Amino acid sequence: MQINKLSLLALVLSSSLLVACGGDSSSSSSDDESTPPVDNSGDSNNGGDETPADGNNDGGDTTSATGLEPLQGTWVYDCDVVDGGTGNTGSLTFDGGNYSYVIESYKDSSCTNLEVVMTFSGTHSFEGTQILSSGQTVIKTRASNVTSEMAPQDAEWITAMNQNNTCGADWEIGKKVDITNCAALEMVHTLVTTGLKSGSIFHVDGDVLYTGHSDSVGSSGYPTQLSTRVHTRVAQ
Repeated sequence: MQINKLSLLALVLSSSLLVACGGDSSSSSSDDESTPPVDNSGDSNNGGDETPADGNNDGGDTTSATGLEPLQGTWVYDCDVVDGGTGNTGSLTFDGGNYSYVIESYKDSSCTNLEVVMTFSGTHSFEGTQILSSGQTVIKTRASNVTSEMAPQDAEWITAMNQNNTCGADWEIGKKVDITNCAALEMVHTLVTTGLKSGSIFHVDGDVLYTGHSDSVGSSGYPTQLSTRVHTRVAQ
């Protein structure tokens, strides 16, 4: 049972990866959803003009608070249908150079039966801006010091985890367990953190945030197109 559950989680997270480092899935949102044009120019200079963090080509100030200011706050997306007919919701929170990425995975496509909550946290650096061939300016970041926490919400998950002494933890419904260095759940941790560390792009349009599309990653590790998934800023 544990293997089946973990395999399912891996598939869910694979579809959900678009939140932080790009991607698209079948969406349950309305047809009048705001959709930015995308860059189909290929991988030449990652699709457009590029400005390093300090305006030079020497790597720049990777902790520039100014460069990260447009991202600050919490951004959420509504129920989204993913592979297998399940659903998820998610949020991104930026606080200075720190971030938190939460995936709430549900058993159903209407996002009513919560199964597991994953939280990925760490630091991220401002790596400059870039203008896509679509004309949109994106902020480039790269994550580091990423930790992963899992909080199962389903009794079957809890039973399987405790029977197998997974991560040596005492699993309870809703309890967060750090799985960063847990060998049994390495694939879950690695699946998301690899993409985060490779590089992310973000486009802010008022109170709407777009992330990069994971299927358009260029040779530098950054996506060259934007996803159509809409993240809305939470009022402070």
